[in-house]
Amino acid sequence: MLKKLLIFTMVITLNSLALAQSGDGDITGDDAYDPFADYSEFEASADEEADIHFFKNGRFFNMALLMGPRMFTQQLGEANDLSIGYGLYFAYFFDIRTALQISYVTSDHNFNIPATSGSLAVSGNTSLTTISAHMKYYFNTQNITRGFADLNPYLVGGFGATQRSITVNGQSAVAKSSPTGIEFGAGLEVPIARNKMYLGGQIMYHYVKFSDENI
Repeated sequence: MLKKLLIFTMVITLNSLALAQSGDGDITGDDAYDPFADYSEFEASADEEADIHFFKNGRFFNMALLMGPRMFTQQLGEANDLSIGYGLYFAYFFDIRTALQISYVTSDHNFNIPATSGSLAVSGNTSLTTISAHMKYYFNTQNITRGFADLNPYLVGGFGATQRSITVNGQSAVAKSSPTGIEFGAGLEVPIARNKMYLGGQIMYHYVKFSDENI
């Protein structure tokens, strides 16, 4: 039910190597079985290479501003207008491909229910606020052509707690509901400012079950 936008960050690294070697030039004797001779820092494991790649090219965290159109679907979409949502998120990266994201988004929607044979027309405002926890997975684009290598496409999914408040024109009462739903989507980030910031777009679908959805 939602659409959003994104942004942000980057880091550095260096490493050093040292080599231990026996003073005896003959490696055919007992020194060949010396337990200290089995290890070499030149024999980097896959985990070490991944860590080096993460510290050199990865991000530790992102902080971003969100802005984009937000809308309901089905009967609630007919009663509530599309509106612009605003928010922010914080993302912590476990490695270069995965991150945990906490986001906050809010929007206000005008609603209008036309008169029927058994009821009068009703109009007012719907305030919608969502706090979400998502996992993000970034795809590897390094093996694609150079024009796409700097792009950062990703999938995102998780859970969100939604607070909906409805005020009706001419009435002082406020109707509130707080359902929890699942959320999933996809996005794309493009580095700017020499990889110190990101500009991107994201499409999110929030599946939330409101008690009056089909009424």
